[in-house]
Amino acid sequence: MTRSPTPESVSMLPEAENVDLAASPRFECGRTVFARVSGSPVERSVRVSLPAAAHPGPGTGGVVRIEPSQPPRQNRRSIEKVTITMKISGNTVLVAGGTSGIGRGLAIRLHEAGNRVIVAGRRRELLDELVAAHPGMDAETFDITDNTSIRRLSETVTAKHPELNVLVAMAGIMHDEKVLDPDSLEVAERTVATNLLGPIRLIHAFAPFLVTRPEAAILTVTSGLAYVPLPASPTYSATKAAVHSYTESLREQLRDTSVQVIEIVPPLTRTRLRGDATDNERAMPLDDFLSETMSLLESEPDARQILVERVKGQRFAVADGTYGQVLAMQSGRTS
Repeated sequence: MTRSPTPESVSMLPEAENVDLAASPRFECGRTVFARVSGSPVERSVRVSLPAAAHPGPGTGGVVRIEPSQPPRQNRRSIEKVTITMKISGNTVLVAGGTSGIGRGLAIRLHEAGNRVIVAGRRRELLDELVAAHPGMDAETFDITDNTSIRRLSETVTAKHPELNVLVAMAGIMHDEKVLDPDSLEVAERTVATNLLGPIRLIHAFAPFLVTRPEAAILTVTSGLAYVPLPASPTYSATKAAVHSYTESLREQLRDTSVQVIEIVPPLTRTRLRGDATDNERAMPLDDFLSETMSLLESEPDARQILVERVKGQRFAVADGTYGQVLAMQSGRTS
């Protein structure tokens, strides 16, 4: 998502200098900002290389701390490094799969934070209700399981909103499966088509456009079950693990572009995703999850994953040596 500079230092040299990106004369090339340094004995120009999707746009204010990426030598111009924080407003965001649960909640929170939000989903009546309740939102219908529908969504949204710079690739159905029941195969195939192929198709449709934007982001939504599966819903767990893996590869492929890639990892959250199995007192209240997620998006500018406290037991179960215990608990057994 769009990020803006704030004062922060990197402990590399005994002293650093300040660059006021609002006041200093500068010009931009790609993700590199050429700015004039003030506060040094001799005023000089420096080249500030910003991380992917992070360079400030024209007129962006803020003061950043800069330090040479390597010790300076006499008569040598040094390349500077900037640490910046995420700005979670002023974006144009498509939330695909935003008519219920976490997707709907994120769409509303992002709208309230000052973003232009387009919500996409299958049911027109739910989209109309959401737009009516939140003036300024826009909505488009599409089918996450239909690649032609996804391509049409991409063409429509990028034509109507050429400033689009954030994609939230939401997709999630969750059903119990019994592998020995022949009917469970249809559930597994439908789950893969929705939860895995859906986000992959969305990203394939929108990524070529997003890389043309000066600053952009793709957010995927996985689950704590990507790290320790729920045996009652094996294919759901597998698809979320696959989306995690896909997100890691996507981030590497796009690392030299303007697109930041972020994985949001919800714990068991109180929604109707799995009926009463998720809508109960054991689940994290949806509003609490949304508040913590929005806070992390703002406070952790370079986060690859957004991890609320509640999900860390699953996320780090292998590292903590508790994987077997967590799996047993999620299986409903004690040994």
